[in-house]
Amino acid sequence: MVSISPELWDLLGRAAAGGDVAQDFYAAWANGKAFLEAADGLRGRRPAVVEWKGAQRAPGDEVVPADLRVDHVFLVSCKYLSRILTNASPSHLFERLLKGGHGVRRPDWYDTVAPEEYQHLYESARLDLGGRGLPRHLGELTADGRRLLRTELSAGWPPT
Repeated sequence: MVSISPELWDLLGRAAAGGDVAQDFYAAWANGKAFLEAADGLRGRRPAVVEWKGAQRAPGDEVVPADLRVDHVFLVSCKYLSRILTNASPSHLFERLLKGGHGVRRPDWYDTVAPEEYQHLYESARLDLGGRGLPRHLGELTADGRRLLRTELSAGWPPT
C-alpha cells in the first residue's frame, strides 16, 4: 500500500478497533475480500501495489470516483462515508453529460440559468458575512473571494 500517511493508517486502525465507523470499515473489508477472490478481479492473487488516490487530484476531467488504484489497472471507489459520488459542475453534468477529457471553460452555469437568483444568494451570503471586503456584484468576485466564501459557508448557507 503506497501513498498513505501515518495519520490515515492510524485512522484505519481506530476504525478496525470499533467505534462509530466500524460497520463501514468491515463492509469495506468484506468488499476487498470479494475483489481479491473474484474471477474478474484479482483471482486470489495478492496485488503488487495498491495506491490511495484520495488525496490526489486527477488530471483533467476525471469522472471515475476512484479512491484506490490496484496494480495500476483496477480503479476502486470507496464511498462508504461520503454523501457525494462525483463532484461535477453543472455545465459538466448538463452540457457535457459527464464526458471526460479537457473542455473549454464556459461562463458560470448558475449565472447563465438564474442570474438574478444567483446574485440574490450571493448578496445574502455577503451580508451574512458582514461584507468582508467582498464586491457587491458576483461577477467581480475573485478567486480569493471564492475561497473565503467556500471556507466561511462550509457549515451551511444563510437564510435568503
